[in-house]
Amino acid sequence: MYRKGFLNAENRSREIIKIWEKATEELMNETVKEFRKYPFNPVFMMVDSGARGNVDQLKQLAGMRGLMADPSGKTIEVPIISNFRDGLTELEFFTSTHGARKGSADTALRTSFAGYLTRRLVDVAQSVTVTTPDCGTEQGLEAIELMSDDVTIEKLEEFLFGRVLAVDIIDPRTGNVLKHPETGKEYTRNTMIRDDDAKFISSFKATIPVIRKEKLKLLKVAKPSHYTELASNVELEGELLKAGTEVTGELLHKLKNAGLKEIEVHSYPAVGKVYVGPVFKDKDGVQLVRYQEKINVVTAKKMYEAGYTELEVRPAIIVRSVLTCEAEQGVCAACYGMDLSNHDIVNVGEAVGIVAAQSIGEPGTQLTMRTFHTGGIATGADITRGLPRAEELFEARKKLKDPEAIFSEVEGFVKDISIDEKGRRKVFIETEDGKIKEYDLSSVVKPKVSIGDKVLKGEALTTGTIRPRKLMEKLGVIPTAFYLLREIKQVYAEQGVEIHDKHFELIIRQMLSMVEVTDPGDTDHLPGDLLSIQKVREINKKIYEANKKVDENREYVLGKRLARRILVEDDDGKLVKLASENEMITEELLNTLIEKGVSDVIIYDVEEEEYQKLLEEVNPDIIIPEREVQIKMKEPLKFKRRLLRITKASLESEGWLSAASFQQTPQVLTESSVEGKVDKLFGLKENVIVGQLIPAGTGLDMYANIQVEETPISEFEIEGTEEHPA
Repeated sequence: MYRKGFLNAENRSREIIKIWEKATEELMNETVKEFRKYPFNPVFMMVDSGARGNVDQLKQLAGMRGLMADPSGKTIEVPIISNFRDGLTELEFFTSTHGARKGSADTALRTSFAGYLTRRLVDVAQSVTVTTPDCGTEQGLEAIELMSDDVTIEKLEEFLFGRVLAVDIIDPRTGNVLKHPETGKEYTRNTMIRDDDAKFISSFKATIPVIRKEKLKLLKVAKPSHYTELASNVELEGELLKAGTEVTGELLHKLKNAGLKEIEVHSYPAVGKVYVGPVFKDKDGVQLVRYQEKINVVTAKKMYEAGYTELEVRPAIIVRSVLTCEAEQGVCAACYGMDLSNHDIVNVGEAVGIVAAQSIGEPGTQLTMRTFHTGGIATGADITRGLPRAEELFEARKKLKDPEAIFSEVEGFVKDISIDEKGRRKVFIETEDGKIKEYDLSSVVKPKVSIGDKVLKGEALTTGTIRPRKLMEKLGVIPTAFYLLREIKQVYAEQGVEIHDKHFELIIRQMLSMVEVTDPGDTDHLPGDLLSIQKVREINKKIYEANKKVDENREYVLGKRLARRILVEDDDGKLVKLASENEMITEELLNTLIEKGVSDVIIYDVEEEEYQKLLEEVNPDIIIPEREVQIKMKEPLKFKRRLLRITKASLESEGWLSAASFQQTPQVLTESSVEGKVDKLFGLKENVIVGQLIPAGTGLDMYANIQVEETPISEFEIEGTEEHPA
């Protein structure tokens, strides 16, 4: 084709490389297949156990070395057909020297790069410890198979292992809690998922009808087990309930009270379940449902209209995660889940932040060197993409080398991909309610979707790299967290490094832990202030609780005397006195104060009779008790979530000691002293600096007063010890 002019030189080279890549992969599979016949072969044992090396290195030893990279990183068309056992020819040896030399130089450079990344990770996560057994949150993450461009990065089984369920898992067939068929274990909220559980839950699928037409006996049902709608019009207390109205527990109660015995309904067992079957399209070629999509009512109805009566689904699985943990300090044991060192629920006091940082950082140094053991052979996942990509994700870089990818802000399907009169390409997404969302494509990216494809929120429509900050701005915290998790996980998975998701989630939690004040309401903060999400929740909780007592407080202050005069600004900015000290609060004065925006008053907290007695006292040392009372509803603090890079998140930590000992020491100390910051020594690093026990493990307060009792040992025990020395 090249000779006939159908391919240019670049495309010809690409096609040749594809052929050799396929041949190398086939040979690698055959090599592994042959080695499997000899399970006690030492080389295979090392590779298969994950102790050292990988199948790619095995291929180079016993199969063929494959394609190599030249000094610029471009793949050389001619592969090395020999392996190390048989030996390389002179030309093959020469070809392989490029990559080997490049690998040696890069090892020295990248080791320091990975070391610095580890230090930043440790600093951002060092204060996170397990502080409580259960924070009690109802929130969680939806368990999914992590995928990138239809390639599985992490199986559902691996995602589930070691986690705790946030809600019961419901069997799609029965509507009851899912049970393990062999052990009888029920998968209810707060159940920890072990190896066998993860295997069973991830492989559990059921084929269920899209719609069921049935008569619902009202006396036997308190609440429908699936999403249900009225099949026909029903008249209730003079009001006409049209067909298609959702049947809720409240509606059933009203229908029972109206004397109805049964009603005709359409129930949709598939709604709320996760689709795991093949691709379904309607007669117009529009994709109706995506793999791993949570089916909603609109999708279920479209499937039925297109003639699909049954669907293969799995239950929706919501697991607890450190990303949704609501512990005031650190994280709770239930949201963290299993301690991977002993396969039991994690203990209170475990320094999980340090464990996470080390778990991610240690393979970073290993990762750099591991790639260079390949001897510079051309691989799709070279470390130049690996570690720098991980670093740019953790540091949430704004400027990236890759062009910016456009992502969908809505759920729908691709209506059209067109080019306007000026040559600009556009992608049109039609949402479920028929609205059209238009996206302009830049010249440097290509569409990744086709007409008729179903797209979900946050999905990339083009080639390039999604900017996490933009994703955060448009779609919020959870889609951003999932994007970061998937992308970072992919970097490590490409190199064959397996790290549990909880470690990545803990670092991502720290990156998402701060909020920016948009409207301070009636607080002392300023717009633009950065606060931790826990602190903001605490501030707003106090405001809401205080607001509940306002009516009671207004009653209480009537008839009491003001302990301070009250001044307010008029329209010209001048101070005007509204009330004097010692003035009694009447209903009229109270209404005036509220009208003028006075939210708190300081009163003498005694009845009028007692107040007059105290005034008559000659003793000058007598102090009349005072009390500050809120008389007006206060506005809570409004904020928006922020995505901070790990370095910034470290410097913005509540404790200034940790931040100052990390980077930018003069700036941190200056700002902290100006603000009058107080370090309450919550983190590990701060306590090490001041020479105290760290607040983790046996350094916790609950271990501080343990008394050791000495008990005498019997003669028999002493003799036994002598006979059997350790």
